[in-house]
Amino acid sequence: MKRNFTAEPHFMMKAVSKAGIIFPVSKAECIEKAGDIQVKVDFDTYEPLAFILERMAPEFFENASHFYNAYMSAQTERLARSYGYYD
Repeated sequence: MKRNFTAEPHFMMKAVSKAGIIFPVSKAECIEKAGDIQVKVDFDTYEPLAFILERMAPEFFENASHFYNAYMSAQTERLARSYGYYD
């Protein structure tokens, strides 16, 4: 059985905290604060926090819930594209 890495959202929010991102905040401010922070996205794979933030919409986040929903939406779209759902 293939193992699935399910802790990415946890590591994402830890990275957001480490970056000092507080709400309300713009996406541009988030990217600036992200610096070179890396997020564990698989058992042995990391992505820059800024790269993840760039995929998110909208351009402004009122609160942490708004931010988290935007993150999950971006990740869901990325996963769907990887499975060819938009082809």
